[in-house]
Amino acid sequence: GKYISIASYTANYVLAKSIPTVDIEKWAQTTSFAFLADSPQLKELYTFLGCVSINDLEIYLHHLLPKFDSLSYDAKAEHVVYLKERLMSIEESCKMKDQLYEKLEGLSFIHDSSNRLRSAKFFYDETVKVFEVMLPAKSFIPSDFFKKVEQVTKPKNGTLLLTSWIIFLRNIGLKHEVSQQQVLQFAKEVSIKAQTESWTQEKVQIIVDVLLNHIFKERTDLFQGTFLKELSMVPFLCPERAPKELIKLHAQYQEMSGTLPLIRFSGSQVNPKFKQTDIIHLLWTSCPILPEKATPSSITDQEGITMTGQEQLDQVLSMLGVNLDPPPEKVISNCRNICNISNPDDEMVKTRNKVLRSTYEFLSADKRDFRHLLRGVAFVMVEDGWKLLKPEEVVINLDTESDFKPYLYKLPLELGTFHQLFKLLGTEDVVSTKQYVEVLWRIYRISEGKQLDPNEMRTVKRVVSGLFKSLHNDPVEIHKDLESLRELIFYLPSHDGRLAKSNTLVFDDAPHYKSRIQGNVGVQMLVDMSQCYLGKDHAFHTKLIMLLPQKLRPRLLSSILEEQLDEDSPKMCQFGALCSLQGRLQLLLSSEQFITGLIRIMKHENDNAYLVNEEKAIRLCKALCEGLKVSCFEKLQTTLRVKGSSPIPHSRSETLAFLKRYGTAVIHLYIQHSDNKDINFLLALAMTLKSATDNLISDTSYLIAMLGCNDIYRITEKLDNLGVKYDSTEPSKLELPLPGTPIPAEIHHTLLMDPMNVFYPGEYVGYLVDSEGGDIYGSYQPTYTYAIIVQEVEREEEENTSFLGKCFQIDIGYSEYKIVSSLDLYKFSRQEESTHVQDTTVPPTPSSPESRSPGLRMLPPLFSGKENLRPPPQKSCPKKLKLHALPEILREVTLVVEQAWKLPETERKKIIRRLYLKWHPDKNAENLDIATEVFKHLQNEINRMEKQTLADQQNTDRTSRRSFSTSSTRFQSEKFSFQRFYSSWNQEATSHKSERQQFREHYTSYAGSSHSHRFFVPPTFKTVGNPVEARRWLRQARANYSAARNDLHKNANEWVCFKCYLATKLALIAADYAVRGKSDKDVKPTALAQKVEEYNSHLTGLASDVQILEGYGVDSLRTRYPDLLPFPQIPNDRYTSEVAMRVMECTARIIIKLEAFVQQKI
Repeated sequence: GKYISIASYTANYVLAKSIPTVDIEKWAQTTSFAFLADSPQLKELYTFLGCVSINDLEIYLHHLLPKFDSLSYDAKAEHVVYLKERLMSIEESCKMKDQLYEKLEGLSFIHDSSNRLRSAKFFYDETVKVFEVMLPAKSFIPSDFFKKVEQVTKPKNGTLLLTSWIIFLRNIGLKHEVSQQQVLQFAKEVSIKAQTESWTQEKVQIIVDVLLNHIFKERTDLFQGTFLKELSMVPFLCPERAPKELIKLHAQYQEMSGTLPLIRFSGSQVNPKFKQTDIIHLLWTSCPILPEKATPSSITDQEGITMTGQEQLDQVLSMLGVNLDPPPEKVISNCRNICNISNPDDEMVKTRNKVLRSTYEFLSADKRDFRHLLRGVAFVMVEDGWKLLKPEEVVINLDTESDFKPYLYKLPLELGTFHQLFKLLGTEDVVSTKQYVEVLWRIYRISEGKQLDPNEMRTVKRVVSGLFKSLHNDPVEIHKDLESLRELIFYLPSHDGRLAKSNTLVFDDAPHYKSRIQGNVGVQMLVDMSQCYLGKDHAFHTKLIMLLPQKLRPRLLSSILEEQLDEDSPKMCQFGALCSLQGRLQLLLSSEQFITGLIRIMKHENDNAYLVNEEKAIRLCKALCEGLKVSCFEKLQTTLRVKGSSPIPHSRSETLAFLKRYGTAVIHLYIQHSDNKDINFLLALAMTLKSATDNLISDTSYLIAMLGCNDIYRITEKLDNLGVKYDSTEPSKLELPLPGTPIPAEIHHTLLMDPMNVFYPGEYVGYLVDSEGGDIYGSYQPTYTYAIIVQEVEREEEENTSFLGKCFQIDIGYSEYKIVSSLDLYKFSRQEESTHVQDTTVPPTPSSPESRSPGLRMLPPLFSGKENLRPPPQKSCPKKLKLHALPEILREVTLVVEQAWKLPETERKKIIRRLYLKWHPDKNAENLDIATEVFKHLQNEINRMEKQTLADQQNTDRTSRRSFSTSSTRFQSEKFSFQRFYSSWNQEATSHKSERQQFREHYTSYAGSSHSHRFFVPPTFKTVGNPVEARRWLRQARANYSAARNDLHKNANEWVCFKCYLATKLALIAADYAVRGKSDKDVKPTALAQKVEEYNSHLTGLASDVQILEGYGVDSLRTRYPDLLPFPQIPNDRYTSEVAMRVMECTARIIIKLEAFVQQKI
C-alpha cells in the first residue's frame, strides 16, 4: 500500500486482512472512500481519527463486486473462492448472504468452451444425470475452472471438494432442475436422434434408463398439467426383448433386420416382471412390451396427492395408456402369427406348444366375447402340436377317428382341460351336421368331382354313416340343421365313386324294378347305403332318405320312372263289373278303417317324417276315400321309362297291380284278376300302395295284413297284433268343446236367459237349435249346442225395428258358419252369476233404436283371429237384490216386452221365453220374493200386450168390414196367447233348479272347468253320457228301419237285412253315446251289444237278439257281396222273405228297447 491523506475522503474504512488484496487498486481507489490496512497497533488511532472497521461481506457487496468486471481473471478467481468459502460458512440465512448470491449470479467469471467469460447461470449442472446424458460438453462448466479454483484454494488433501462448489454454483444460478418441457424435449430427441444419428442400442438404453429413473424416482409433479399424456405419445423407449426361443419361432413385433424400433408408453404392455407373469409369450409378435424400468413397482410420492403409493402408481400407468392386462385381441393376433408358421423344427414346435397352452389358459380365464376374432384360425394342437386345426375341425368325442382324418380330429386328452373354450369357438361334443356336410364339401373341392381315392372314399362312407344315423336319432333337429345350410352345398357319393350334389342323385327306392332296368336308366345313382355302415335293410335306407329336406333329397327312382300300361284299354276280367275282387278292394281301400290304419302305420314307422309330409299324406287319404276307382283286368303288362324319355329296353313285364293318379284327387287302381289270398298278389298290391305314399311306409307287411282282412272292422285288431302303435286322439278333459257339439243338459242352468246379453268375438256361447225340444215321448228338452261368436253383422231392414235381437255370425262346427239372432244365443255364467245376478243388469235402452243403419251388411271384423281377442268386461254385482230395485226392474221388464211386440212373432216368442225363464221363481231361489213379483208383473204385461194386439186386429177387421163369429175370435185369442207355452217353460225352469242343485253338490268352485284366457265355459260333472247325441243316432236308426220296411215284399230282401243291420248298429251306438258320451263305430254289433247290455237290467236279452241277427247272416258284407256266400248263391237268393220278416221283428225289438233306455237318460 501507500500512504494517503484521510482528510480528503468522505469515509475511511479499516479493511479486514482476510480479503484478498490482488488487484485491490482496481476497486479500492475511489474519491469518496479510503480503505486502510488493518493494523492492531493503529487500532486506537483509527478509532480516534474516525476510521470505521467494515465487514468483508459489505466490502464485496458495496465496493468490490460492482467493479468485479475490471478485475483480472486471477483476481476474480481468488475473490470468488473467498466469497464461496465465506458464504458457505454462514449456515443461517441472512439478507446480506442472499444479496451477495444475487450479485454473483450476474457476474461472469467462468470461461466457456470458446474462452468467453460466462456467469454460472449460463451453464448446466453436470452432476444431474439427465443433463449429463442429454446435453453436450459445452453446456457444462469446463474443468479448467475447477483446476483454477483448486490452485487458488490449495486444499490440504490436494483434492477439491467438488460437492460444495456445485452447491455454491447452484446458489448463484447453475441450472440443475429439469422441467417437464425439458423431459419431453429430451424424450423427443432420443426418438429422433436414435434413428438419425444411428445411436447404438447400449447408448439409447443408458439414456432412456436415466430419463425413466428421473421421471419415476425424482419428479414429484407427474400429475400436473398434461405432462404424462404428452409423454405417453413419444416413442423413446427401448422395448423388452423376447427370449431367443420365441424370436426363433417368430420375429418380435415391428422387428426389422434384427432391430426393434423405439416404442411409446401408450398402447404398450407392462413388463412381465411388473405382473409377475410370463405374458411375453402371449404378446411378443403383436404388441410392444415395455422395459422393466418403464413400469416400476413404485414411484416418488407426488406433491399435493392424498392417494397411497400404489394408487399413485396405478394412476400414472393409466394416464400413460399402458396395458396392465393383455388385450384379448393382441393375444389372439399373437396366436394367429405363430399359427401361420410353416415347416417348424422340433424346437419350434415345442416352443409353439408352450405358447399355445399359455394362450388357452389366458382365453379360458377371459370372460369377454372374442369368438369373432378367432374365426377361421387353426390353433388347436393335434398330433403333438405338429398339426394345428380350426376349432370346428375338432370333436370332443369322435369314434373311428382314423376314418375322419385329416378332416376331423378328436380333441387330444391333454387338452381336455380347455374343452369349454374350444366349444365356445366351434368345437362340438359329437360331430355336428354342419361338420359332416363341410367334410363332404372339402373332399369334393379336393377331388373336383373326380373318382375318389380309397382314403377319401373311406372318409366319405363314415361321414354318410354318421350323418344319417344322427338324422335317424334326432330327425327334427338335424332336418332344421340341414335346412339352415345356406353357404354349403350338400354332396353325397354316387355309385361310381364320385361326389355329386345330393339333389342330382337318384336313390333306388324300387328294388323290384332292378331286374327290369338292368342299369339302363341313364342317371347318376346314389351309392348303395349298405356300403356306408348302415346295415342292409333297404326299408330303413328309404326311411333315412325321406327324412332329408326336400331341397336336398336325392330323387327317388320311383319318381323318375313311369310304369305304363302296354295297352290303353286292357281286356277286362271275365267277371266284368261284377268282379268280387274289384268290389272288395273298392270297399276296403276307400273305407274309413283302412285309411285310419294307413295313417296309423305312417306314424308308427316314423312320426317325424309323417309330420313333415302330413299334408301329402292327407291328400292321398282323401283321394282314396273320395276318388278311388278299382278296375280288374284279365292281364296287365307294363313298360318302364324315365319320365320324358323313351321306354327302357327290355323293361316290359307282367304285373299284378298298377296305380295311376290323376292330379291329387283321383286314383285309378288297375289289378290283374287273382286270388285275393295269393301272397304274390297281396305283395304287388302292397308295393303299389307303398309307392303311392312316397315311401312314408317302408314295411309292406303292415299293408299286406290290412289288405288280407276280410272284415274291415278287424283292421285295427290286425295292426294291434303286429305291434303298430295306436294313434290315440283322446281329447284332454281340459280342452274346450268343439263347436256344434251338444251342451249337456246338466249345465243348461248356467245359460243366461237375459235377452239383452252382450257377446264378443271369440266367445263360446250356447246356441238354441231346437226350442220346442219335443220327441216321440212328449217330453220337453230344448237342444243347445256350443258355438263361437265370429263377428256382429247388421240385420236386414225391418218395418218394426228394435234394440233387441242383434245378429251375429257364429261358428257352429263342421266348417260351417251361420248368421243368427242374438236371441238364439246364450252366455255361460259362473256359479255366483247364474243365481240371476248377471240377468239383473240390463244395458241402457237406446233412446233412438230406429236410428240404426238398416240393411244386412258385414261390419268390420273386431279381431284378426280367434287368438287375438279382447275379453268381456267383468261385472261385479251383489248376489242379493235389494227391494228398492224392484220398481226399476219392473219398468225394464215392461220396456223389453213392449219392444218384443215390435218384432215378428218368432222373435217375440224367443224374448218372452227368455224373460219367463229369467224371472221364474225356480231359477231365483236367492231372490225369491222379488222374482215372484217380477214374474207376476211379466205375465200381466204379456196378457196386456196380447189383449192390445187382439183389439188392434179386431179394429182392423171391422175397418175392412169383415165379420167374425165368436169361435173365430176365440181361435184368434188362442193364436196370440203365450199361455200354451207356460207348461213346457215351467218344466224347463224346474229342471234347471234341480240341475243347479246337483251342480253345486259336485262343484263348489269352477276350478276344474274348461276355459280359455278369454271366456268362461262351464264343466260338466257327468263325465259320461250324451243323450242328445244319442237321440240323433236313434233318429237315423229309425230312418234306416223305415227304409227296410219300404223294401219289404219287393224282391230286395238282402237290402231289408242290410238296412236292419245298419239300424241295429246305429241304435247300439246311440245307447253307447247315452252312457259314455262316445262310441267306437268300428266295433262289431255283437261285441257292442254285450257292452250295452251291461248298462241296465232292462236291456237283458239285447245281445241274444243281435246274435239272432248274426245267425241269419246279417252283416255289412254278406248282404251285398256274392263272393262271401257258397257258390252259386248270391245275397238275393240267400235272404228270403221269411228271413227278412224275422230280421225286421228282431230289429224292431232291439230299437224299442234302446229307445226306452235312451229316453230314461234324457
